[in-house]
Amino acid sequence: MATISVGRLLFASTAMCLSFLLAGVIPANSQVDYEPTFVERDITPLWFADDFVALEKFAAPLRSSGVRTPSGGWVLAEFYRTFHKNFLLESEVIDYPDGFQWKKLDAWAAAFPDSPTPHILRAMAMANLARLSSRSHITTSLPESGWQPHAAYARDALETLAARPSLGEQDPHYYVPLIRLMSFTGVEVHDLLITHAEASSRWPQYDELHVEAMEHLEYLTLHNARTMRGLANTVHAGSMGLDGEQTYARLIDGMAQRKHGHEIFSTFPVQWERLRSGLGQIAAAYPTDENTQRLALYACLAGDKPTAKVAFQSTAEKAVRTVWLKPQTYRSCRSWSNE
Repeated sequence: MATISVGRLLFASTAMCLSFLLAGVIPANSQVDYEPTFVERDITPLWFADDFVALEKFAAPLRSSGVRTPSGGWVLAEFYRTFHKNFLLESEVIDYPDGFQWKKLDAWAAAFPDSPTPHILRAMAMANLARLSSRSHITTSLPESGWQPHAAYARDALETLAARPSLGEQDPHYYVPLIRLMSFTGVEVHDLLITHAEASSRWPQYDELHVEAMEHLEYLTLHNARTMRGLANTVHAGSMGLDGEQTYARLIDGMAQRKHGHEIFSTFPVQWERLRSGLGQIAAAYPTDENTQRLALYACLAGDKPTAKVAFQSTAEKAVRTVWLKPQTYRSCRSWSNE
């Protein structure tokens, strides 16, 4: 029987960990039918037409105004998520540095040198390129020189962002790839927390920032509940005077969507009273079936039958699939709330 060296196993394990660190947002349920968002429908033709003027006009007012989607999420986060999921995928950035997408980003930056957006997008693309390179080395040996392309790409992107700290004053999403790349390049937990503190002092309500920091903090501390609870408390304290418990609720829901799923209460330090209040505030401020049913879902997971029952009475009987993931979960929860 062929044997595999311990070094190869360790290397494969490391590469898989690096892939996780740079993974970004991954939909929790790939079986849900995909529907393009209004942001995606608006900016896709502009991107392929190289209409950077229109793209800038679209992005500029989103950076500081906190414009929200009908369900209460930041439109700015959806803007960057559209690029991450569609235009800057690993398969789209593999031909670095002269490929189609790289030339577009360079042209955008040349047309608008003071805009934070093309620089942030380039850092996101470099993160995906580093992730692709780390995964390829699970089966492919590194060059004899010892050069590690995945680490080199990540350091290059991190240095590019770090050299432009003013971008973080203009656009809250600057900190999302920054934190991701810090984690990938071996940052200390203390440094990650300092960066998050700086970011959240400027942008306390930017949900994507908090979820990104929490996801990497969980990884770097090997799921240390005390440290994660501390970050969650910091997020809550910094945003409570602005939107009550809503930012805390989006943090918990973001972690559930990225990693924990419906097991969030058993795998993550959640304060249900705070989460319930935040979800209720979101449902009141942004009255959609999605938000009301999300309150019902978490009430069921927490065993809070009165809250679940009231929530179900305030929404349509048709399940919002992105909330429940599986029809039987919706049916079971609704039936339980009426017992």
